[in-house]
Amino acid sequence: MHSWGTLHHYNMEFATYIPISLIVWLSKDHRPFRFLLYLATVISTHILNLYFMNNRFSKWYDKSRHAWHSYKHYNSSYRYEKIKKGLAIIPDTAHVSAMGRLLPHLKPNPGLHFLFPYLSDYQRLDAPPKANYLALLRGDQNPWPMCPLEYESYLDSVMKSPHWETLYDQDGLVILRRR
Repeated sequence: MHSWGTLHHYNMEFATYIPISLIVWLSKDHRPFRFLLYLATVISTHILNLYFMNNRFSKWYDKSRHAWHSYKHYNSSYRYEKIKKGLAIIPDTAHVSAMGRLLPHLKPNPGLHFLFPYLSDYQRLDAPPKANYLALLRGDQNPWPMCPLEYESYLDSVMKSPHWETLYDQDGLVILRRR
């Protein structure tokens, strides 16, 4: 089940428009109280931001994904140097459906790479599957557009499928090739 909210959606419009509009508003008038209001807004925004990052009530809140001041926010459980070596077994000219975290690690080939779970051009619903390879991550907690349980179920079924053979299954990376 997917639900909309700030846990899985970063409000980019608030991150840019509100500070820009505050700066424009403050630049129109140079009275001293405006600067104090600006300073109070900046300080209180940071304090509230830190408070809400550390004190969420949602059962789905993952502090390591949102707390930018924490070491865990910048650390990944995946060893990308080993994943890059695993991805090297995929030929450069192959059609690949890969998870969003893996696409930047593939050699850029427009038209050959698809965002998982699409196996062909997602703009054409009647397009036949083109992807000869699947590049997936085990244990991904954010396998958009699926939820983690759906994704793990899909991964198990595709690995048992007679249509796909497993080429690589190490360090959290699974690479499958169409038979």
